[in-house]
Parts: sequence; structure tokens; C-alpha cells
Amino acid sequence: MHHTQLIEIFGAVTQDNDININGQLITVLVGAVSGFIAAATTNLVNLFFKQQETDTQNRLKYLNPLRLALEETYNRIYEIKTRLEKRKAEESIFMEIKPEEIANQNPDWFIGNGCYLISTCYLIACLFYQIRKVREDLAYLKLAKGNDTTLWQLMFRVNRAFAREYGIYYVTQYSIGNDIHISESNRVMAYREFCELIKNKEKGVWLNGLLNFCIETGKGRNEQRLDEILDSIISLSRFLEKSMKSDASIKARMLSEELPFSKRMSHLK
Repeated sequence: MHHTQLIEIFGAVTQDNDININGQLITVLVGAVSGFIAAATTNLVNLFFKQQETDTQNRLKYLNPLRLALEETYNRIYEIKTRLEKRKAEESIFMEIKPEEIANQNPDWFIGNGCYLISTCYLIACLFYQIRKVREDLAYLKLAKGNDTTLWQLMFRVNRAFAREYGIYYVTQYSIGNDIHISESNRVMAYREFCELIKNKEKGVWLNGLLNFCIETGKGRNEQRLDEILDSIISLSRFLEKSMKSDASIKARMLSEELPFSKRMSHLK
């Protein structure tokens, strides 16, 4: 066989081998890239859902306690307003007492004659704490765009309603919320602990604004302020229910306790 023909045959064989090798290499590379993309996509999806789960847990952690505090406070304020409408003129729905006399009361007074007054103070104080907590940790909630501003505004509206007509001053609301938080165990005071706090002559003075608010409210003074408080609580509660895709907790609570609806509460129907 001629030398030139041998070279041509060898070249053709080499070229076929190169093509086969290149084809195999491409197959391997495509497989590796596909695997990498699949793994990366899976990781991204897992991270996305993990972040979604974390965001949901944070919303439950901060917003659910606020919803409960709103529900409790609304229920009590509504009950007070209903009692005021049925009372005799100048008759207080709370036991008559002055703030400075609280320190002299025995423990049984706080679970007896004074319970309705002091427990009202306690429920409002718990609400102030939950608002403070959400405001401080708002960055962790990861709400939809613009919702963080709306939440802030609605919480402020509640604070402002309680401050109306020289009620509970805004800055003291924040202080009250801070006072009932026990940092060592990261929890809110129980009712008994709150009673001991309000009874303390040195520390209890910081709760006098809250106490005076409840005493004056029980006498029917600045009764129109209660409407603004109720409306502001409803607005914030509705926003939270929408954000968390949950049921109307205040309405459910009132129905469960068979509390009557008045015309001013028609927004709950």
C-alpha cells in the first residue's frame, strides 16, 4: 500500500476517534452541568421554602400574641362601654378607690372587689407590651411591601386612641409595656405579679396614668374616647387577620361569650 494512502487511512481513524471522544466528553459535560443546575435549583427552592417557613414562624411569634391582646382588650373595653350605657348616672362600674389607696389593699382585694378594675389595667398593659414588642422587632416580620408602614400606623392609632383627652400618655404606654415584661424569663407578668407591681409604692407610681384612665373610664368620663379605642383595635386586628390569613378572632370571641352587638359595632357583623 502506498505511503500516502496509509497516512490518509490513519488520519481518518484518528478523526473518528476524536469525534467519539469529543462526543463522550460533551455528554459527560452536559450531564455534569445538568446535575449542577438541578442541584442548585433544588437548593434554591429549599432555601426559598425554608425562608418562607421562617418568615411565617416570625409572623406567628410576634403577631399572634398581638392579635390575642387586641381581642382581650377589645372584649373588655366593649364590655365596659355596654355597662356604662346601662348604669345609673354618676355610678362607677368599678369599685371606688384612689390610686394612692391601692398599696394598702390586701391580696384578696385584687381577686375580689378590685379584680375588675385591676384586671382591666392588666389587659391594657399587656396590649401595650405586645405593640412595643412588634414595633421593636418589625424588621424580622418580612411583611409584604408597604405593609410594615401600614402596621406601624395602625399600632400608633391604637396608642393615640388611649392617649386622647389626657388619657394614658403615649410615652408612658411604652414604659408600661416595658415594666410588665420580665427579661430574665422573656415573658409577660402574670396577673398576680402585675398586682404586686401596681401595689408597690415606688414602682407602682409609673402605672398611675393607666390606673387613673381606668378609674375615670369606669365613671363614664370621656366615654367617646372608647369608640376611638374600639375602632382602632378593630382596624389593626383586621389588618393582622388579612396578613396572617386567619379568621376574625374578635367577632368569634364576642359570639362565643354571647355579647350583644350594638349599632356602633355593626362593622363586626
